[in-house]
This record gives sequence, C-alpha cells and structure tokens, in this order.
Amino acid sequence: MILHIQSLKKHKSGVALPASEDTVHILGILSSMLSKLSPDSPSRIRLLAKFVEADYEKVDRLAELRDSAQSRLRSVDAEIETEKKAGVNYFPTIVPFFMLTSTGARL
Repeated sequence: MILHIQSLKKHKSGVALPASEDTVHILGILSSMLSKLSPDSPSRIRLLAKFVEADYEKVDRLAELRDSAQSRLRSVDAEIETEKKAGVNYFPTIVPFFMLTSTGARL
C-alpha cells in the first residue's frame, strides 16, 4: 500500500477547500491508516518512517498543529466561561405548544 499525500486542492464540487479542512482530511487519513494497518506490516513501518525523514519535520508539523488546536480550544473555553458568568443561555426553555394560549402567552 503506497500513499502519496498531496495537498487536497479541490473538493468533489471543484471548489477549493480552506487549508484547515485539508489538514483535517489529511489527519483523518493518517489516523485511519495507523489504526487499520497491522503493527508489523511493511506499510505501517513505511508510514511511520516518513515521520523520521528530513530531521523529523513531519513530527514538528504535527506538534505545531496540536499546539494550534490547543490554543484555539483554550480561547473558546475562556469565551464559554465568560458567557456563563454573564448569564448567556443558548438553550432557552422550550414551552410545549399546548401550554400556549391563542395569543402566544404561557398558560
């Protein structure tokens, strides 16, 4: 099994994907391959060998991706905490239809 990953330039519709979507697709492919290939298969060993080539540049890139994702996650978590403290509720109480009067007021 030979895999040659190039940047995923276009989606099936022909529209260019954002770089972040390319990254997600490539990481999904790598994850799938690493989980599906048997531990001692030549294909898996070859795939893992790609990560030690060129002075571990692919490992460095994976570390950068992880740091970037972790940073984004921290900022979103901080935003959520701020909104919780401010009392923002994105899930309002849903009133069943049968509990409303003809004017839309609650019974």
